[in-house]
Amino acid sequence: MSTNHLNRDALIIGICQYDNLPMSAQLDTLAKQAEQLAQLLETQGGFKITRLPCAADLTLDLNKRVTLPQLEQAIEKLLYPPAESPTQTALLFFAGHGLVKETKLGKEGFLATSEADSRSVYGFSLKTLRDLLHNSPIKQQIVFLESCHSGEFFTHFQADEKRDYCFVTSARAHEAALAEGLLTQALLNILGDSSKGYILSEQLLEQLRDQSSITKGWQRFEWKSQGKPIVLTNQAFSQTPIENAKPYKGLHYFDNKPEDALFFKGREKLIAELLTKVQEKSFLAILGASGNGKSSVVRAGVLYQLQQTERWQIVNPFTPTANPLTALTNGLGTTDVLTLVTSANARVILTIDQFEEVFSLCQDGQARETFFNILLDAVEQATGKLCLIVVMRADFLDKCSNYPRLARYFQDHQHIVTRPTEDEIQQIIEAPAKQAGLSVEPRLVAEMITDFKDSIGGLPLLEFALTTLWEKGKADRLLRYADYQALGGIQGILEKKATEIYETTLTPAEQVVAKRIFLELTDLGEGKPDTRRLVPQTELLSFATRTASPSRTGSPEPSVEQVIAKLAKEHLIVTDQTAVTVVNIAHDALIEHWSVLRKWLDQSREDLKLQRQINEGAKAWKAGKKALLVGVDLALAEEYLGTHLERVALSEMGVRFVKVSVAWRKREAQEREQPRRDRERLQRRNLLVLQVSLVVALLLGALAGWQWQKTKEQLQEVQVQLEKAYKNEIAAALAGWQWQKPKEQLQKVQVQLEEAHKNEIAAMVAQHESDKYKIQQQMEIAHRNEITAKRELENVQMVQNIFDNAIYKMVSEYNVIIGKSNLEDTMIETILSVIQTQLTINPKYKNAWFIKGFFLAEQGKLEEAIIAYHKQSEITPNGPNIWNKLGNTLYKQGNLDEALYAYRKQLEISSKHKWAWNGLGNVLSDQSKLEEAVEAYRKQLEINPKHEEAQNSLKHIFILPVECSK
Repeated sequence: MSTNHLNRDALIIGICQYDNLPMSAQLDTLAKQAEQLAQLLETQGGFKITRLPCAADLTLDLNKRVTLPQLEQAIEKLLYPPAESPTQTALLFFAGHGLVKETKLGKEGFLATSEADSRSVYGFSLKTLRDLLHNSPIKQQIVFLESCHSGEFFTHFQADEKRDYCFVTSARAHEAALAEGLLTQALLNILGDSSKGYILSEQLLEQLRDQSSITKGWQRFEWKSQGKPIVLTNQAFSQTPIENAKPYKGLHYFDNKPEDALFFKGREKLIAELLTKVQEKSFLAILGASGNGKSSVVRAGVLYQLQQTERWQIVNPFTPTANPLTALTNGLGTTDVLTLVTSANARVILTIDQFEEVFSLCQDGQARETFFNILLDAVEQATGKLCLIVVMRADFLDKCSNYPRLARYFQDHQHIVTRPTEDEIQQIIEAPAKQAGLSVEPRLVAEMITDFKDSIGGLPLLEFALTTLWEKGKADRLLRYADYQALGGIQGILEKKATEIYETTLTPAEQVVAKRIFLELTDLGEGKPDTRRLVPQTELLSFATRTASPSRTGSPEPSVEQVIAKLAKEHLIVTDQTAVTVVNIAHDALIEHWSVLRKWLDQSREDLKLQRQINEGAKAWKAGKKALLVGVDLALAEEYLGTHLERVALSEMGVRFVKVSVAWRKREAQEREQPRRDRERLQRRNLLVLQVSLVVALLLGALAGWQWQKTKEQLQEVQVQLEKAYKNEIAAALAGWQWQKPKEQLQKVQVQLEEAHKNEIAAMVAQHESDKYKIQQQMEIAHRNEITAKRELENVQMVQNIFDNAIYKMVSEYNVIIGKSNLEDTMIETILSVIQTQLTINPKYKNAWFIKGFFLAEQGKLEEAIIAYHKQSEITPNGPNIWNKLGNTLYKQGNLDEALYAYRKQLEISSKHKWAWNGLGNVLSDQSKLEEAVEAYRKQLEINPKHEEAQNSLKHIFILPVECSK
């Protein structure tokens, strides 16, 4: 039965008909074996087979010719498929004659086509085949050549590290191949071995190597391989694949659906235990650590099996969310629990998953208690027709103690879901793969079982790893150990995959949105592990304008829906459509094991707490359940509002909540100030009245005092004039005061005063903002200076490292060359130039002066070398060889006393420095201090008895007195 895959193509060529080359029954036999190989690759290799030549029954035709154009076209079609139908794996098999053409450039090999004559027509060039393979877009390439001189394929062969390949020839370049087809027979035996579930290219080559070593005669196989082993055959290909099969669920739970239950394996014993309790009890609390598979066991195990019978009415499981009463209503529809149970024709199963949300998300204590009472009333009044199943993380069990009635049910009716055993883990890995028509490498199973034992929250990590391996291996129906290793194991796969999705799938602007989405979807544990937080999508959308603005990024802000869709497609978050669309992180394991998210949470934890307080307060204020912010709370919120876009953004309602609270505080302050202002205005008015009255009294008094001096007429005229002046003055004075004005004028003046007050405040604010901006500019300049300084320091360090490496590379080259001949002066000058550059950067750089002295001494510049060595001795006075080199240079210069000091200094540092003893002996000998010289040379020989220079020096000293006596 054929189970071909469009991404695995094979071209099987078997040529028996030749015009000018020998034909024999053995060629027919070889072609028949090629047909057997084609059938094997089709049924057990998952390859779509193309045969050349092809008979009417789609088998190899032994009576047809194959021309060069036909062969060229078939090979090019195999290696260069259409872009809309990409091929992952291509296999080429050729059985027929092979020829070699002698040219001035050497030999060239050919796959002989039917018209070949070995004189002028040869067939398809192996060089051309190499070029076609090298330029092909196909990532996995397999070539089997069964022909004479087929090893010419590897002449001038160039490895290609960008792809996986396995190339095998039946003979070496200089060999003819037996017509029996030794390679084809070996392929049939190895690939057709039914005792092995699958054969990889590396297994094939191991067995070919063993067979080639014992094959009789001259013929030997040749091969080359590169990259990841390629699946050649796999028993899984013989199975009919399940359409759209997804054997593993990643971070998502297995649900009570046929397509999920089909692949939910390994927990049969646990499911049976739970089924027994469900049938006996009206309440069952299923508890366990996060990652132990509680939801999957209940949904794909217990509920799926119960809903296969008519004895049960299954209510689709739901979670409490932040509003458990609303969630209950949505889960049941238009009815309540008791009405649903009493009207049902079968026993009702009501399942509440992730029950811990009623504690972690719900902030309304009264709603929480009402929710509990509704459920427990139904359990007690349903007279056995209801079984309430609650699934909860065990670390929230202590929360139940605050509700005695609920706590008694949890205490008396609970079942703990433990981690799967090793046998169960093996079933969880292997059984779904087998069900989906895949094989699993045994080594992979063993490694994953071991890793699972060391993991926390292991099942979601295991499922995510298996999902990733399945995506990589589904094309060739094999889950590989090598892929598992490359991805980082059970702990590393989730970390690596999540980071890869975040960094490569999302643009930088989308990454900003994604970070805020993940932070919003995480509930802070407060002494417990952080958990997932179910959030309505509409709430997340309120943050759409709260990310980086277009002015910062230079591009429009990405859509929150767009980022949610991308993350959901990659299974990092999940969305669910109930009454409204809600969004959640796929599993708590992502919070626990993704270091990027952990870092975000650690950096933003305090900001998140304050942001949540403000946003939750805003919701309560909008619902009429909470007053505006005041006092310290308002001060904190107002300060946070100014920087929230750079920290953790507030919702639009949260921003409004803070702004309204600030405005209300200002209004209250103004109202408290108004009575004082009214009193001041009244005081000013009374003072004015008093002043006017005094003016009138003074004028009248003065007039009465000198009326007797004037005539009556004069007095009357003066009085008229005074009264006129008085009236004008009084009228002018009084016109300016608002106490005589109507109410409208007073209000107008008050508005003008308030406007002036606002302008004064605005000026103060502007001045403050200006000062703030100047300070910020200064801080930014200081920050840039700091960055520049750090970069300069890094550049200096980098330059130092470069020159350091250059120096030691040159010294290394010198040490190699010195044994053969003297180093060229140009090379020494180059070395000294590099060293001088290094010392210009850092005059006290370790070892630089020492190396400079060494090469100056080589040039015979002894005085400069001595200066360099002295510089080095100042930096590292206890250096391992500095004083010895200085002593050697001083000795060459003839400065024996200073050389003697240098050698002794070296021996103070290391009394077993053999060259220092030798140099000391030389100096003492030249100073005619023969006894001391002998002692020095003997010290040298104690360290190295075979030191020829010391031996010769001793002989010379003992002979010297004899020569003198002569």
